[in-house]
Order: sequence, then C-alpha cells, then structure tokens
Amino acid sequence: MFIVHVTPIAKGGLEQLSYFSPQDFTVGSVIHVPLRKKEIPALVHKVEDARAIKALLKTNLYETRKIRKQKELHVFSSEFVRAAHATAEYYATSIGIVIQSYVPSAILKDAEESNPTKRKLRSIEGKGFEKLSLQLSRKDRIEKYKTIIRSNFARGGSLFLCVPTVREARVLYEEYHKKGIEKYTFLLESSQSPKKQKETWNAILDETHPVLIIATPVFASIPRDDISMFILENEMSSAYKQQARPRADARILLEYLAQEMRSALVYAGTTVSLKVHKEMESGFVRELEEHTLKLRTSSKTHIIDAKTARTLAKERKKEFPVLTNESIEALKECSSNNEHSFVFAARRGIASHTVCNDCNTTVTCMHCKSPVVLHKRGESRELLCHRCGTSRDAHETCMQCNSWDLVPLGIGIERIEEYIRLHIPEAPLLVLTSDTATTPAKAKKITDSFYATEGAILIGTEMTLPYITKAVSCSVMSSIDSLLCIPDFRIEERIFAIIAAVKERSRKHVYIETSSVDNQMLKYAQTGSLSEYAQDELTLRKKMHYPPYTHLIKMTFNGTRALVIENMQKFVELTQEYNPREFAGFIPRGPHLELHALIRTKTSSWPDVKLTSILKALPSSGSVDVDPERML
Repeated sequence: MFIVHVTPIAKGGLEQLSYFSPQDFTVGSVIHVPLRKKEIPALVHKVEDARAIKALLKTNLYETRKIRKQKELHVFSSEFVRAAHATAEYYATSIGIVIQSYVPSAILKDAEESNPTKRKLRSIEGKGFEKLSLQLSRKDRIEKYKTIIRSNFARGGSLFLCVPTVREARVLYEEYHKKGIEKYTFLLESSQSPKKQKETWNAILDETHPVLIIATPVFASIPRDDISMFILENEMSSAYKQQARPRADARILLEYLAQEMRSALVYAGTTVSLKVHKEMESGFVRELEEHTLKLRTSSKTHIIDAKTARTLAKERKKEFPVLTNESIEALKECSSNNEHSFVFAARRGIASHTVCNDCNTTVTCMHCKSPVVLHKRGESRELLCHRCGTSRDAHETCMQCNSWDLVPLGIGIERIEEYIRLHIPEAPLLVLTSDTATTPAKAKKITDSFYATEGAILIGTEMTLPYITKAVSCSVMSSIDSLLCIPDFRIEERIFAIIAAVKERSRKHVYIETSSVDNQMLKYAQTGSLSEYAQDELTLRKKMHYPPYTHLIKMTFNGTRALVIENMQKFVELTQEYNPREFAGFIPRGPHLELHALIRTKTSSWPDVKLTSILKALPSSGSVDVDPERML
C-alpha cells in the first residue's frame, strides 16, 4: 500500500490531501480522488510507502480514505507544473486552484483520451529564456509577427500567441489562418464548444510540424515542448488578470512558464505597460525592435473643452450638449462624405449614476450597494447594477428622503446614441457593447454591417476596439472624464492606452472631449509622446512608492460586522512587521460588510515566504489580491 499526497484541482483552494492507494503513481500525474460525495481530479506531488510511515499513520486523528485503482493521466508538462507552483506562491494560493484556472475543463475531463506529455518533439536550436518588448502599432505588429513566425518555424519552433479576450483571439486568427500557414495555425478560446476545444487541442499535439497557437490564457497549459516563443498580445489589457479567486495574472504565469521552457517571452502592444518600461530601464527586458519615441499615426488629435460648452449651455438654458458642436459637425461631415466614424463611450447605459437632487444621496443597488446605472429597455427605463447584475424599475423615490427628484448624471452610451440620432438623423447608426453583442459572432455582424454601410457611425465602448480592423475617417472620444475620476493610480495609464488605440484606428481626426484640458497625460496622448509619458509617470510612481517599484497586497474580509472586525484584528497582529494599512470604513456588500487592508512590499522581496504562509492560512471569509487592479 502507498500513501499518495495530492493537491485537488478545484476552486476550493485546498493545499494537500492524503489517501491510501493500492498502486504507485508518478509524481506530476493526474488522478481522481474522492472528496466529500464526488470524485475530483488531483495532482500527485508525493508518494510514500505506507509501511515506512506506519507509526505516523496511527497517530492520525482522522481516517485516511482509499482511492480506487485507475490509470494515471499525463495532462501537464513538468514545466507547466513548476510554473503553476511558482504562480501559486506569488498569489499566496494553492497550486490546484491555479491549475484549475489555466486548464479547460473539457480537456481535463477527457484527458484519458490522449497521453500528450509522452511524445517529445525535436529540440530547438538557440532556444533560451529572455524577455523582449515590441511596442508597435497594430498594423506593424501584425506584419512583424509574420516575420517572427517564419523565423521560428525555420528553426523548428512553435509560437503561443496569447490574447486577453475571445474577441481579440478571433480577430487575430482571421489575420493568419489564410496566409499560407493555415494548416499549422490553430485557434483555442473559451466560447468554442467542448468538442471543438478537444479536437483542436489534440490536433495541435498530433502535429509534428511547428504550429502557431492563437489562444486565450486558459489554454496556456498545452504541452507542446517545442514552443520557442510566447507572445503577450495587447500586454496592457487588464483582462489578463482574473477578477475572481485566485486573482492570478496570466502575464505572471507565462513569464514563469517561458522561464521553465527556456523560451522567449514578448510583451507586445501599441503601448506596453509601465512595468515593462521599468524593466527595460533595468536591463531585464530587451527591445525586440527599437521603440518609436512617438506614436506613428496619420490622424490629428484635438482636445475639446467640454466644460466651457456645457457651462455656456446651462447659462443660456439650452439643451445639455452630450457632444460638443465641434464633434457633431465632424461626424456630420464624415457621414455626408460617405466616410465611417467612431464614437467612444466610457460607460454603458444612459447615465453612469443617479443622485437625489434634494438630499444628494446616490441611488445604489439593493443587493451589493454599488451605484446603479440607468438603462433604456424598450419604452421603459431600469436601474441596472453592473457589479452583481440585478435590475429594477427606474420609477422610484429616494430611499433616504422619499423625494421624486432623482437626477441621472454622467454620459452613458445610450445617452450618446439618443443625442446623435436627434442631431444627425440622416446618419446610419450602430451600437456595439456587451448589451447589444453578447457573443463575438454578434459583434462581428455589427461591425461588418458598419463597414458595409456608407457614412455609418459606430458607437462603442473599449470592447469595440479589436473589431475596428479598418481605419475610420474620424473618431470622437466622449465622457473621458468619467474614467479620469476613478480613484486608481493606474487609470491614466489605461486611458493613455485607449487613446493610442483609437488614434491608430483613425485616418484624419480624433476629438477628445474633456473638462480637464490641462491634464498632462492628455497632452502627451495628443502629441503621441509615448516615451515622455512613460518616463514622467515612472518618475512619479517611484516617488510615491507605487507599482512597478513596489508590490501591493490587498486583504479583504467579508461577513458580519463582528466577524470582520475580529478577522481584521487577527490579520493586523499576524502581519504587524509588514506594516499593514487598514482602510477606514466598512463597505456594504449585500447583507454583509467588507473591510480592506493594504500591505506594501519591495519588488525584490516578493514572494515573501513568511507572509505568503500567513495569507494562505487565513479563513475563507478573507480574500487576497496581489497586485490589485485598484486599491479602493
């Protein structure tokens, strides 16, 4: 008999379980073990002879369960397991939950159909780990990738081109699957059926020729040992980081994986993150191609003072100008000349929030207490929570003072649509958001219709940008201020990237409407000064001890007031040497409350073994977020 120590590949985050087994298993293989009333997959990480630890087993306070005889599965490469372990340490979680996050359930479920890690491909000459940066316009990147693909194929190396979202994966796949390498180009993304995922996965593993894999992060575990380069396309995207536990970031996992496989890792995008810029300064990242100091676009950028236009309209008691006259006239001219134009909106809905005009109370979700967004649904209006998805009829009084005087504030995409239809009624108008396009196929249908219609105007949020594959004549960026007011030290970096993406998709003009015309970041974006913006922002971040010069670890406790206070006090006591900063005030979350704390560490000292062990041992009511997208 043997004692098999495993880590469940499941969301529970259990670190280790032990079982009796009549057979020996290979470390790193996957087996199925009983847990509660069902069987789940688990990773074997240690096997001991039961006779050798007989005395120790007698001291157990609980009965060790048995597992059935079974065929062990070789689903992962040893390099991926080591990378997943390093990622788990980085995010203070279990290796099981990390693996579960980056292995499709369809592949894990039917792993017995193949034994992929037993097949070895020929070694790649000159293969070695290094980190590279590629900051080019989208058009230039696509051309550069062709050269990279040919070069790696010639050396016998495959490429893993990782994209943050399904829509970006599909758009990029269209660029390459008919370029003479369609036989060796494969697409893997989560909206595919389980059957399609398994067929593509097995086809990739069966192909002896080098391949190009275009995939979302969940497929990073595919065991092709000839991958000589990983490319992180649109490296700036926040979609690489998970919003739910374990809140891991695929960029970190792929860095560890590339290191284990001795492959190159390329950070690519129209703009790359400040973290990459900082690593280039330190010599840890090399430019794959010399970065341009300025963004190369043919469009001219105009910053429009929206505050003056709206103040003037208020004084003259005229209609609130959702878009300024300059923007409306530019859109009219494009439409009359049968040219295409794009209007960027930061928010969905009619208004981003609603307040009581009598007591200034913000209308919030009854479930999670987040501000609700006013939406139009047919002839009626509803208040929708973008956090938890609950909705209710908009015809209500103030919860605080019972007043009917509720005022919608902010500019949402539905409000922009109504305004354009009113002022440019002759222009064909299409809207692309997650509300109007619930699948990539529907989104493509909308953009295909847009390009097929002369003089059409497309209104969309950030999700629209990957679908704008052909440049429009002019673009208008509305409601930028609703992003600038977000209390997040990374928000200007994100806005700069969005503006850069809009500029490279516009041939003639880009109009940015804002009340903050003196904002230095907007001035850099207007001139396309990529390097100057990065240098100034890094100087500020270093002075303020913000990432990428430090790591932030956010701790959140949820529950009743008494439980949250008790857990937070214990956490502060345990981590006293790390100087945790407790956030003032509770945040309502449905029937419970949330309380946050923040720890700042040096980049050179993370992961900290002592601190990660404390974080792993915290109760389930607490959640850890390493390198959070937002501090608040």
